[in-house]
Amino acid sequence: MVRHIRVVILLLCLGLGWECVLAQQLKKEINLIEGISSPDFGYVASYIARAKGFLANEGVDLKIVVMRATVSVPALVSGEIQFAVHGSAMTAAMRGAPLKAVFFTY
Repeated sequence: MVRHIRVVILLLCLGLGWECVLAQQLKKEINLIEGISSPDFGYVASYIARAKGFLANEGVDLKIVVMRATVSVPALVSGEIQFAVHGSAMTAAMRGAPLKAVFFTY
């Protein structure tokens, strides 16, 4: 009887463990919008990372939008875009806008 209980417990443990391995959660896709001032060589890192699938492998869907700084800075502050590469954004941050500099490609 004790042996049967041990076998049942062992099978339950194996079954529960196997279910945990098979039930891996899918990565949630992250949608990001990058505002750039012009599609020039300075932003080539974003284009290459997207084209090579580096971002998709991490679950990131990057949209690159060309926009003027007069549009991108308010869009950053309001949360409509997630990041941008503009000197005007740094000026706005120095004037108190809730923006942070993370990375500069130049």
